[in-house]
Amino acid sequence: MKRFARRVFVSNRRQSASVGAAVLGVLLLAGAALGTGIARTAVAVSDGLTWLGDDERGEVVQVNPASGRPETRLAVAGGDAQLDIVQRDGMLVVLDRRTGQITVIDLATLLASGRRQAAPGAASKVLLTGGRLFIVDRTAGTIAHADPVTLADVGAPWSAGQALADAVADDSGLVWAAAADGALHTLEWSDAESKFLERETRPVPGAGPRTVLVPHAKGVTLLGLEGGVVLQVGTGRDDTGNTDPRPGDVLAAQSSPDDLVPAAVPGSGVVVILAGDQVLSVDVGALGCPKPGRPAVFHDRVYVPCLGSGKVIVLDGEGQRAGDDVHTDGGDPQLVFDDDRLFIQTRGGETGIVVDPDGDTSAVRVRDPELPVTDPERDPPPTPPSPPKPDPDEPTRTRPNQPPPTSRGNGPSVNAPGSPTRTPTSTTSVPGTPGAGPGQPRASPWRCSTAPTPRSPCG
Repeated sequence: MKRFARRVFVSNRRQSASVGAAVLGVLLLAGAALGTGIARTAVAVSDGLTWLGDDERGEVVQVNPASGRPETRLAVAGGDAQLDIVQRDGMLVVLDRRTGQITVIDLATLLASGRRQAAPGAASKVLLTGGRLFIVDRTAGTIAHADPVTLADVGAPWSAGQALADAVADDSGLVWAAAADGALHTLEWSDAESKFLERETRPVPGAGPRTVLVPHAKGVTLLGLEGGVVLQVGTGRDDTGNTDPRPGDVLAAQSSPDDLVPAAVPGSGVVVILAGDQVLSVDVGALGCPKPGRPAVFHDRVYVPCLGSGKVIVLDGEGQRAGDDVHTDGGDPQLVFDDDRLFIQTRGGETGIVVDPDGDTSAVRVRDPELPVTDPERDPPPTPPSPPKPDPDEPTRTRPNQPPPTSRGNGPSVNAPGSPTRTPTSTTSVPGTPGAGPGQPRASPWRCSTAPTPRSPCG
């Protein structure tokens, strides 16, 4: 086991300590916020566009950061919603925490392909990984595999037999579930058996009902900060450690590299950062951020929304300021990461802010009253009918200026010795002949030069 050094920053001063600690985790692309309504997720659809939530109108809005304008509005819920958005692998899934309704949108048609009712509030969570969709009910302690198009159950759900503190999925497809009693379950979906297979269950002393999980590309980090425990599993280096106990809710990053992982403790005004082999405790209250929200890592910087302060502070891996504060329009900032851009929006705000990889910011319009609202429940446009299949009994037509087919049997062929000779009389087009017109070959009638016989074409 490897233990990490811990450093504590109080009022922007460093104090060294040799207490063991651990690692924190990475940002889940599936998004729930422990009932705070803060989380937003929009991930991994490389079309240059990003979906953002408009809670007040119950809409999701597709924004083009290049033009700085919205392009599509979809009405997915009623007004005063609490929308969590999961966007990945060509799928857009919207969870309204106020009602518990889950909607999956087909991005090719912008139609709702499936809806499902889940538990309202903080209990429900949607996970997307490897083209699979999982629905978590933390109160019931269950995880269901749902069809990503219809949201119908696929196979049997898994049950912990008790409430879950949290559940996430890493990019390799494994699902990790922390039970309220501190047990960590590692699950893998089996298509052959149509159920979850439990690969491992391990007790984690110090973990409990407030434990949170953060997934990595491979593996997961458990943060049981109420008991001062941090555990990283499945990354190729299983590490454990201890840190100062932090009572209250913990808002961990939903995605980040495993060498720079932040988590906020709003009730303590502290952001904990794993930076390499050190765990830092940063007093962000001394930096003008007394109530930090869920942080995000973007290009080696930690962005921390300051609830009630109308701004986002920027930290480096040492817990020091890494740039100017980003000020919003006064509302609580919400962070969305998509297409290598970080979006900062506020509830009900007309505009948002886009942060590029260099840390530069620009404004983007989120609301446009002139943009029509699309109903994803509308009927799809009718499919044009297919052309009729050819009738095998229909006689074959002779093409213009081509001799007719030869006679059946052993009789003489057209223009063969002993058969009547056809000669064109003029180039006048025949009415109704397809293709006749100026500059096109014209069909000509035929005239028999000899008396017709019973076997001749003129007979």
